Amino acid sequence: MNSMDVEVLRTAVAWLARGHRVVMGTVVRTWGSAPRPPGSLMVIRDDGQVAGSLSGGCIEDDLIARVARGELALDRPRTTSYGVSADEAQRFGLPCGGTVEIVLEPLGPQSAMAELLQSIERHQVVARRLDMASGAVTLLQAREGDQVTFDGSVLQTVHGPRLRLLVVGAGQLSRYVAAMALMLDYRVTVCDPREEYHEAWQGAWGEAPSPAAAAGVGCAVPADVAGVDAAGITLSREMPDDLLQALRDMLTINVTEFFRDGAQWELLEKQVMPHLLANKSSLKIWSAGCSRGQEPISLAITLDRLGALRGSRILGTDFDHASLAKARAGGPYASFEMGGITPDDRGRYFNEGPQGFTAKPNVLASSRFAELNLLRDRFDTGFDLIACRNVMIYFEGQV
Repeated sequence: MNSMDVEVLRTAVAWLARGHRVVMGTVVRTWGSAPRPPGSLMVIRDDGQVAGSLSGGCIEDDLIARVARGELALDRPRTTSYGVSADEAQRFGLPCGGTVEIVLEPLGPQSAMAELLQSIERHQVVARRLDMASGAVTLLQAREGDQVTFDGSVLQTVHGPRLRLLVVGAGQLSRYVAAMALMLDYRVTVCDPREEYHEAWQGAWGEAPSPAAAAGVGCAVPADVAGVDAAGITLSREMPDDLLQALRDMLTINVTEFFRDGAQWELLEKQVMPHLLANKSSLKIWSAGCSRGQEPISLAITLDRLGALRGSRILGTDFDHASLAKARAGGPYASFEMGGITPDDRGRYFNEGPQGFTAKPNVLASSRFAELNLLRDRFDTGFDLIACRNVMIYFEGQV
């Protein structure tokens, strides 16, 4: 079983590739009682075939009928509502006078569906923004707390990894827990190093695991010790402690972007850094919780604009190995990760390649990256500036 949203996106991409006209419906608002929450997706093909759900049946039936009448041969997105009146609410199965507002979007090259699906399958959390006037779509790295929003002009939906459940031990009880978790849309990993327990799971779910498939989904465990069966459960032969470490590496929060919160960066460039540079020509800066390097690179660009990059030292620290590797290499960053960089700065500070944008050597020359746990490890002193917003926003009061 796959996440319903991911399955809808896969279906839409496949239909478009076969030359079908496809309209995607997204629930954007609900009032009263409604069967499906905002963000729920459904796609309708030009011959009436559907994937996904907006209401559980009745609204879908009406939309299929509208396709048959040619009413959904749209050239741009539009909104439609169900259940505005008591009669409509009863007709479409919306209890307690519920109302559902839906955006209907004709899909095409401008919809970036394939790119969105690729990002999700790489375990990235992506915000998709649809311009209602033009139908153009922008993909951005989602921020912590981003959710479905609609103001009549722009629809933002958030897509990415679903909740995960790690079950230690592949006994009989674990099977029932895993089955319930799948129905609730969890991605389930069952960890048990005892080989004899795995065969029973494979038989119970109807298909032997595929090590090749395991490399792309589930937990980040080696292909030779894990498999994904037809039900979408990852079976791991790792020791539990090792698997928990792999999960930690994968699930560390890495939500960041270049020049995140532009007003704060403007204040930094126009007031804070000039004040610090009043009596010196370079700065020592620490980016604590630097993630994949966007914040240290933003600091380097800001220093360069002020003529103070040469001689300055930027330390970027994090405790996520994969993020630090990308930070040290200066990328590559996908196009949707470059939202805070102007076109002029892209050319000045980045090289563009087949996999995205990579910071130029002169931008990285003043930066050093190191693994560091802020709650456990000792750290350097004597910094002129500590940039720590990307990590402080996740700390609770006690920390």
